[in-house]
Amino acid sequence: MTESAYRILMVDDSEDDYLLTADLLEYTRQARFALTWASSFEAGLQSLTGHPFDAILVDFRMGPRSGFDFLSAAQAQGTEAPCIFLTGQQGHEIEMAALRQGAEDFLPKKDLSPSLLERTLLHAIERRRLLTEVSRSEARFRALFEESRIGMVILSRDGKAREMNGEAARLLPPLPTDRQADVGDLFPRDAEAARQAFASLGSTGAHSLNLRLDRTPEEWAQVTYCPVGSDERSRALDAPVVMIVRDVTREVILTRERDLLATFPRENPHPVLRIDIHGFCDYANRSANELLREWGIGQGLPTPSPLTLAAREVFEDGHARDIERTVGGRVFAFTLAPIKRFDRIYVYGRDITEQRQAVNRLRRAALVFDNTDDGVMITDGQGIIRTVNASFTRITGYSHDEAVGRTPAILKSERHDNDFYALLWGGLTEKGAWEGELWNRRKSGEIYLQHSRIRAVYDDGGGVSEFVSTFSDITGARMRAEELERRAYNDPLTGLPNRHLFHDRLGMAISRSNRSGNSFALMYLDLDGFKGVNDRGGHLAGDQTLQWVADRIAQSVRAEDTLARLGGDEFAVIVEAPADRAVVKGLTDRVHTHFVDGVPVGDVRFPVTVSIGVAFYPSDAQNRHDLVHRADAAMYCAKQQGKRTTCYAADCPDATE
Repeated sequence: MTESAYRILMVDDSEDDYLLTADLLEYTRQARFALTWASSFEAGLQSLTGHPFDAILVDFRMGPRSGFDFLSAAQAQGTEAPCIFLTGQQGHEIEMAALRQGAEDFLPKKDLSPSLLERTLLHAIERRRLLTEVSRSEARFRALFEESRIGMVILSRDGKAREMNGEAARLLPPLPTDRQADVGDLFPRDAEAARQAFASLGSTGAHSLNLRLDRTPEEWAQVTYCPVGSDERSRALDAPVVMIVRDVTREVILTRERDLLATFPRENPHPVLRIDIHGFCDYANRSANELLREWGIGQGLPTPSPLTLAAREVFEDGHARDIERTVGGRVFAFTLAPIKRFDRIYVYGRDITEQRQAVNRLRRAALVFDNTDDGVMITDGQGIIRTVNASFTRITGYSHDEAVGRTPAILKSERHDNDFYALLWGGLTEKGAWEGELWNRRKSGEIYLQHSRIRAVYDDGGGVSEFVSTFSDITGARMRAEELERRAYNDPLTGLPNRHLFHDRLGMAISRSNRSGNSFALMYLDLDGFKGVNDRGGHLAGDQTLQWVADRIAQSVRAEDTLARLGGDEFAVIVEAPADRAVVKGLTDRVHTHFVDGVPVGDVRFPVTVSIGVAFYPSDAQNRHDLVHRADAAMYCAKQQGKRTTCYAADCPDATE
């Protein structure tokens, strides 16, 4: 029995048939099945939406609809689960029609048994799985075949061309439409050589040779025949042969030019020396004179010992050899090629100083890559991570091996929505670059903020070959900036908005009121008896009193209101619109209630109360300056009336001045 159940959807308008099928599946022996019942055509289609099933059992007749209708609709929805028809009818024509429609099988209900139902379901599920795997495998091969930059031709075992990919079609003549072409037809200039090489596959396996292309007389291709299986069984099954065609015109021409240089070294722009078996130089072309001067030798004299030793080794094994030497601050690559019949060696030199400098630059770049404090991540054009540096591991917690082969989604924090990533990819697509801040998640699960710079790297065809992302962890810097901003706009003792932030919020409240037409209130609060706290308890007691007062006023106001400390023992509250005297009175009453028994500081209670002045916008004032002035004047009016009370600007004559 399998560890998990196969998921089966049954679409049948008969509950009795569903219960019978469920009972039959209970008695299966090899597998376990989880059966979901849909009692109608529409319910069955809805069940397929977002719920994968391993197989579907469909009643052949469901009222006015048939199983054919359901299968067509399910296929249109994109379901890949195999479908098996259940029916009370029988007949070869119906069964064939079901199979042609795409059903996996056709079962009469009267013949159902646990073993038959189990076997049919398992065969259908396994067959669909195998077909899916084959389809995917064929799709991968087809994509590789069609998109490859290497020419490929599929040949039969008798050398007939079946098909060729785009690169092969670019290099070779088109396949004739009236007959099958063989390998000789593809290389008209060397037809016999192509056929002979193909014929030798039976004894030698894969075979490579250079053949002339038919486009121009000086174009060459390296042709490799690769049999798919070389045993007798593969040949008996007519397994194909893949012919790989690669344009090697440049390589052939370079080889020919090298041969010409060996014959006519005098005009070679590169240094050419000829030395004998003892290391003596008996010829040097014009380009080699500078080397000879640097070495302090001339023709007829022995070459430097490294060159002499290399020459002896070439004479001994008869194979060409490459060595590098620095001469006069320049780096040269020397190729020593033996000429056996003359007991001589040609030494061909190439100045590779710039090449070596380029290599050194790459090494320095690699050193920077490995040691920079910024994290570096390089992906391919599809976003698969190719490599990361040590700082990436330090910042994210993912090692090189853990990151390579995966996508940057391993760092996703879920703090950004789809619109954010759409803008990011839009920038990369349009400009080839994006820079900004990203919230990401470390391997440990910790969220952090990084500043990222992403650049696209393009290949010769203009397509994106890589994305290079550099980033730094700015979480600490952001926290420090937020702390500085908090200190700039918040009172350090109480944590409330300070005078600067208060005026900013007041301006926004006025703007909102002007747009909505609703009034709001401004309350000015000043403590009564606060000087006595400092005199009796000292500044520490005063600070504790202010913190207690801030907490109690905050408990009294609404969440949408703004409570600020303006300095000393003065506080202000912006009572957001809509606000009237009833709203404000409820708030001020709650504030005064907190001061009935004074302010507790340690074991002492100080007789501190609060005086409150209130002004309304826009009825009491039409701008911020006047509104503050009238609320402040109303507060002083409250103090003159005996403190521990509330005065409204409209009721206080002094507040109108």
